[in-house]
Amino acid sequence: MIGLFVAADDRTGALETAAACADAGWSATVTTSAPPAGDERACVVVDLDTRHRTPDQAARRATAAENVPAVRAAHKLDSTLRGNWAVELAARCAAGRRRIALVAAFPAAGRTCVAGVVREHGRPVADGPAGRDARAPVRSSRPAEHLATAGLASVASVA
Repeated sequence: MIGLFVAADDRTGALETAAACADAGWSATVTTSAPPAGDERACVVVDLDTRHRTPDQAARRATAAENVPAVRAAHKLDSTLRGNWAVELAARCAAGRRRIALVAAFPAAGRTCVAGVVREHGRPVADGPAGRDARAPVRSSRPAEHLATAGLASVASVA
């Protein structure tokens, strides 16, 4: 059984996550398909390749990720809230995960979450470059709104 399984929505996020896990002492692997067998000291990160897919496609790929036997599971999302992360988390919850703690921040890159609003260099992400993304602009800087829109009935924002 794998010690830590992480689903990521794109390759850079998968590599970034695996590097952080390796820095923390885990044996880290990145894959784009079914993860290899591992032990409880292993971290496996799967690139779901969902950032620019339809929400239905992203949900199906995230649901399939729930079949991975792991002690702990996580989901890497873009710190400016781009992509299908909310439907992916809703799909994973429906497929078996219980509670999920969402921390949308990357302080080293100037991305923080204050009072339920994700900010980039002090400005709500929907008002910055992520909000002007040509393929899929971020419409809200509040993760709780994204999750509610994705169908999660019980969402709480913690200050």
